[in-house]
Amino acid sequence: MKLELVNRQVIIPESETEPFQCHASTLARLPCGTLVAAWFAGLCEGSKDTAIWLSRYEHNIWTKPQRVAAREGEAHWNPVLFYPSDKLWLFYKVGSDVHVWKTWFITSSDRGFTWSTPAELVNGDILPRGPVKINSCWHQMAPGLRQGRLKMLNVGKHLWIAPVTKENIGISLLCRWNPMALFPGKT
Repeated sequence: MKLELVNRQVIIPESETEPFQCHASTLARLPCGTLVAAWFAGLCEGSKDTAIWLSRYEHNIWTKPQRVAAREGEAHWNPVLFYPSDKLWLFYKVGSDVHVWKTWFITSSDRGFTWSTPAELVNGDILPRGPVKINSCWHQMAPGLRQGRLKMLNVGKHLWIAPVTKENIGISLLCRWNPMALFPGKT
């Protein structure tokens, strides 16, 4: 796929971002043509005041950013927007650092104007999870992903393989992942 720059615009002028830092932006184009952008922002990366912010590009302007996800006193990280069909999904991480991140999500049925109550993707998951990634060709890169996936963790001298299964939640491309017991593998 050949990419082409069609427009370059600033969503928030730098003069309006102080004292906040913005990071890890994500974009989604909706069927109506609206672009949606999300990012995390706060006093600094990892601070307890970070939240997930969102803006929509409509009628050739970006809307004023809205705070769409914020758990009081917890750092927010790396949002990912995903529009598989009838809902806009926003995944993000919550936690003080990557070793304790939990993946949360919210959904919108009205182009990002209103959002569902935040929910944890894997309720009670205690394993460290890296950034969320949505790849448009995931089924080609990892055909086994439809049946489940493996999460590899280095623990001491051992490589642990953590199988993860999925529970269908009504959308064939999106699954709720549930952790299974760890078992040791070879390094």
